[in-house]
Amino acid sequence: MHKYASEILEFWFKKSKPIQWFDKNIKYDNLIKKNFLKQHKMAINGDFENWKNYAEESLALIILIDQFSRNIFRGNSKSFEFDYISLDFCKVGLEKSYHKELANNDQKLFFILPLIHSENVNDQKLAIELLNTNFINDSKFSDIKFFFQRHYEIIEKFGRFPHRNQILNRVSSQEEIDFLKTPYSSF
Repeated sequence: MHKYASEILEFWFKKSKPIQWFDKNIKYDNLIKKNFLKQHKMAINGDFENWKNYAEESLALIILIDQFSRNIFRGNSKSFEFDYISLDFCKVGLEKSYHKELANNDQKLFFILPLIHSENVNDQKLAIELLNTNFINDSKFSDIKFFFQRHYEIIEKFGRFPHRNQILNRVSSQEEIDFLKTPYSSF
């Protein structure tokens, strides 16, 4: 395995706690930026394109782009700018059944997360289908199933995530503004 891929997976799955994965924490964001900004720049420049040939390297790139972008660029449009890269790695990996080769359900979950970050309803449907077929007997993922369903419902209704509108300089409709006042409208 590539050294950088190993470092990413070690940090995410062994040194980080699950609560940190989805929490908004400036110290954690800064730690990721300090340790992985160089690799992030390399990834968006295509330096790790060959990682598509391996399950674990694909997962590492997905985490680097899909997750670390949200930490490194929190509150900035760049946090979503490179989603297409992680989505591409995810879809190529799914075609090769990489998600079935991964060590555990946490790894499988992060492999498919680019699908729920997509503003394409078909990607949302695929995410739910994969979650239901791969995690059906894992009670740990009952909350995750709720959030997958919630992402799908938002995209089905609005065709986009309204909570991204301000960051992406998109004009919100009145319906979206009202929606953003409700629970579970933002992630």
